[in-house]
Amino acid sequence: MATSKLPASWSNKNKSEWLERGAYEALSRALNRAVADTGVNFSVWSAGRSKAEQVALFKQNYAPAGRGRKLKSDRAYAGQIWARKPGGVSVASPDLGSNHEDGRAVDIHPAAIQEWFKANGRTYGWSWDEGRRVGENWHFRYVPSLDQMKHEGLLDHAAVQRVVGASVDGKIGTGTVGKIKAWQKAHGLTADGKVGAGTKRAMGLAGKGDAAPAPAIPAGPVGGASVPAPRQDDVLTLPALPAVEAAKSSPNCNTDRKGHSVKHITVHWWGKPSGQSFDGIVDWLCNPEANVSAHYVISATRVARIVDESHRSWANGNSVANSESITIECDPNNVLGTLPVLAALVADIRSRWGDLPIYPHQHWTSTECPGDYLPHLGAADQLARAGKITAPTTPVSTGGKLPTGKELLVKLVDVPDFPLLRTPGNLCYYGGDSGQTAVSGKMPNSLVPGEITGTGSRSGAQGLKTWQAQMNARGYSLTVDGRYGDATENAAKNLQRLAGFTQDGKIGPATWFAAWLLPVVS
Repeated sequence: MATSKLPASWSNKNKSEWLERGAYEALSRALNRAVADTGVNFSVWSAGRSKAEQVALFKQNYAPAGRGRKLKSDRAYAGQIWARKPGGVSVASPDLGSNHEDGRAVDIHPAAIQEWFKANGRTYGWSWDEGRRVGENWHFRYVPSLDQMKHEGLLDHAAVQRVVGASVDGKIGTGTVGKIKAWQKAHGLTADGKVGAGTKRAMGLAGKGDAAPAPAIPAGPVGGASVPAPRQDDVLTLPALPAVEAAKSSPNCNTDRKGHSVKHITVHWWGKPSGQSFDGIVDWLCNPEANVSAHYVISATRVARIVDESHRSWANGNSVANSESITIECDPNNVLGTLPVLAALVADIRSRWGDLPIYPHQHWTSTECPGDYLPHLGAADQLARAGKITAPTTPVSTGGKLPTGKELLVKLVDVPDFPLLRTPGNLCYYGGDSGQTAVSGKMPNSLVPGEITGTGSRSGAQGLKTWQAQMNARGYSLTVDGRYGDATENAAKNLQRLAGFTQDGKIGPATWFAAWLLPVVS
């Protein structure tokens, strides 16, 4: 794993913290925007940690309880229950592994910066989901598949400071933001204090860690017969938007946005490819019995508006998100052909509502939607902004092949062992409530005593929590509660599909190991 040291000026302890390289680059980009938007300086309190550091931190804040699990804040470590010390902070059990240990998590302060990351961090790959579940407002985790800004590469704060004439300490704070705004104004740029791709090029810093816009649309035929997506060599250009059909409207909406303003675009897909027709989906979303809708339905050749943009669609599974989103349902049967139309529609929407960010449906609720569109949203955003993108020469996929032979043995060394019973005739697995071998995390299982801790709503299977956390590291949004529900089952089946396994939703040894061994290609 390639790691990078963070500037000591970023730390509240003047310490050179470290992160995995991709996480460091993503943080460098996001922090500049956070300071510019909030007018507040940031501070990194903690980043990557070794196992020894995690154990030391845990023991600073927890002590053996001498009792069973009683409080929500209790932790299981080294075969006993530990209670948080008075004044101690929440720390993950070293037995489960802290997600600081892989260099993809940070603790950030103060509150204004935390709130910015909660609202905007996912665009830059930073998720608050895990932090929210344990009440840690400061804790954010980098999920590479969420990062829509990878193409911008590293933002060298010290280099920016030298260009704009600020004091060089390697940390863009409010003073540097003021200098950036003055520099942008003097050079005819939007004076927002944010060093995005355009300002970076104008400063002569482009190419320093930059990459081609990614994830980008794979090479090959794109677009439909009536909406071609012209290409010249390896450049894909933005097509014209098809004529918007408005003959049908959905009653599944609210005629106002409940006091909210439009703040983002949310992308969905109709579901796993099964030949659904464009008109069939429109008819269903316009059926009162469906109790669901979207503003737009699109394919490679057609765009239908079934809910007015000023109205509130019922699409996101989240009340506030419904109130603030313009929602788009995309054709799962022709993802590559539909992407240029998605970009054209996004550009059209932004012409009316301003520079709205794009979110996947799974940003708002636990779902695999928008499925195969997820790794391509960055490309659609870039195409909508720039009017053209560089298309790679190899396809992009969301799956890969499991290692075999010697490669498998090498990788297994770093993968947690499957924690349930594996004996002839008794192969336990995480699954539903039926059967003695199924561990749901909701009730004790006599074959694996001690796997489930806590009682009632606080119960949960410890091993399943580890698997859920690893799936979140792959880009999912599961609640790490050790309980096997619909979201966990859907995630298990999707992982099994990508790995080529039988899609039964049972998390046995093969599905367990696949969460660590199956490559995430984006």
